[in-house]
Amino acid sequence: MIFLDIRKSRNVFKFLLLILFICAIYLGLKLILDTKVSLIPVDIKYKEYTGLDNKFTYRLPEEWKTSEQKFEGNEIIYHNDFTSEQDKLHGFVQVWNASMPLAEFLNKSRESAVGVVYFKDYSIEPAKINGKTGYILNYTRSADNDKYIKALEVFILQKDNVFIRFAFYMDETLWKDEYRELFLSISASSKF
Repeated sequence: MIFLDIRKSRNVFKFLLLILFICAIYLGLKLILDTKVSLIPVDIKYKEYTGLDNKFTYRLPEEWKTSEQKFEGNEIIYHNDFTSEQDKLHGFVQVWNASMPLAEFLNKSRESAVGVVYFKDYSIEPAKINGKTGYILNYTRSADNDKYIKALEVFILQKDNVFIRFAFYMDETLWKDEYRELFLSISASSKF
């Protein structure tokens, strides 16, 4: 009889250890997921920008600095540079009236950079953004002093050869994968 009681207590002990182990895994995963989510602030305040006689709108975080520029010619019909609050990120938003289809434009852009810029990695993925055809470019390119710049560029076709281009650049060592969702969200805020 004593032998049976010891077996039962061992089983109860094993069961309790299993429950504790499962709780530890659950709490660990919850902590990891909560930390990842908090890397992108959900309380970002945005400022709306307009261009092209209010035909084009988009939103950027309000603490970012911007500088609109005018270009000669008819291809880049809108351009606004932006930098993050601590200058860790820089980029721009453009509206193009290109002389060629967007897919051809992307291919020629890459071909013209080969030999001039070293790409550590480069990928183009088709995407639907606000129901429109688009492309997402991810690449890492060489910069000064043996450093690399991580880039995410979003192209959204509007009509014919007119497209919106958002470009986000930062030092590769500062890049976090979570930024992708923020940058895609900013790009998707555009309306033309």
